[in-house]
Amino acid sequence: MRIVRFLILALSIKAADAWAAGKATGSQSKEADWRAREKVAKKACATENYREGVGILADLLIETNDPVYIHNQGRCYQQNGRYEAAIERFREYLRKANQLSDAERASIEGYIADCQQVLSQSARTSPVTSSQEPPPPPLSASTAPLPAVPTPVAPPVAEATSATTQSPPGAGLRTAGIVTAGVGTASVVLGLVLNLQANNLASEVNQHYSRSKESTHSSYQTYAWVSYGIGAAAILAGATMYAIGLGGGGSSSRPEVTISPIVTSRATGVLVGGSF
Repeated sequence: MRIVRFLILALSIKAADAWAAGKATGSQSKEADWRAREKVAKKACATENYREGVGILADLLIETNDPVYIHNQGRCYQQNGRYEAAIERFREYLRKANQLSDAERASIEGYIADCQQVLSQSARTSPVTSSQEPPPPPLSASTAPLPAVPTPVAPPVAEATSATTQSPPGAGLRTAGIVTAGVGTASVVLGLVLNLQANNLASEVNQHYSRSKESTHSSYQTYAWVSYGIGAAAILAGATMYAIGLGGGGSSSRPEVTISPIVTSRATGVLVGGSF
């Protein structure tokens, strides 16, 4: 019987030790979790994400009932320029923390004074707008307005000056010539590019004959000569129109130009038409 009682006592002691060890382990895991979340809140407050940081601190306050998290909320608001919210949290911390030393209480009051100073400076420097303008000062004898003097009326200007606003003769034709010559230059440049492509394909066909490459080479050559013909004709037509415009031909109205390419089996060129 004594052996049984001894075994029961030993098992009870071991169970109590195991329960105490489990409780200590659970407490340590909670402490580690709180410390980790405190680091996340501190980082959020330091990176201007104060809403997340204050929210994490609020959860920790509910779980631990430790007023130090109220103090940390105030510091988070203060670091992010939310001075009114920071003052409110610092005052709440002074009310909840009953065992603060004089030095700690003075530190919190210093935070509150700093926030109030920033708010007062912002209020002084902010522009004050008023919807009503101040009344004008009373007029003295020296500042009284002088009687109005009638302004002389200028004689009407003859409408002959309107002729000077007209564009010089031949301006429309010169503009059309420049546009046409520009189109021709672009066409010549396109012909050069196509000719270079044809030359590259010609070298490849000579080395490795291919019917598809031979067909593409012929197409590039044809398009290149077509572009040359269109470009040359457009440049010649543009130069002709510009020369006629220099001589005063054409009207002053805005030109209307139409350019149409002509490609046949015997000739290549452009048809330029319109009014000038």
